[in-house]
Amino acid sequence: MEIHHSTEDTLVLKDNKGGAAVIEFLEPDQPNKGLGYLLCPTGNQKHQYNAVYTAIKDLCQKIVGAQLSEKETRQALFQRLYPKLDYGLYASYFTEEECNNIDKLTNAAFLPGLRVNRNTPRAIVHGPTEMGGLALPDCYTNPTSHKIHD
Repeated sequence: MEIHHSTEDTLVLKDNKGGAAVIEFLEPDQPNKGLGYLLCPTGNQKHQYNAVYTAIKDLCQKIVGAQLSEKETRQALFQRLYPKLDYGLYASYFTEEECNNIDKLTNAAFLPGLRVNRNTPRAIVHGPTEMGGLALPDCYTNPTSHKIHD
């Protein structure tokens, strides 16, 4: 590898086969995009939160607008929402308030489609199926469950 071109904002590296890699210098509070995460060297999670919130909001709008049956809503829950929440939250640490905002979106979109009253206690909505709950993901506790091992 050799430096082909360099400025204050970018660095272009060329390998021995002629391929070029452009590296942009970012401020410490600007996110570095990598594998679906927006991580800042300062630890700022606002960019990642905005990306996750927007993705969940778009998904929920599509679910509400699709007028799905109960079976289709459950399928969308397991095949669309769970993977999107799980992947986006693995390396993220959001406040309880930010997680509650995401939960409001998912509950408003999925509960009516599952024939569940929106005022159902959250212990039933987010509780495990073994104990009579619906096991809907809870944004605040879901990421920590991946990091706890027996």
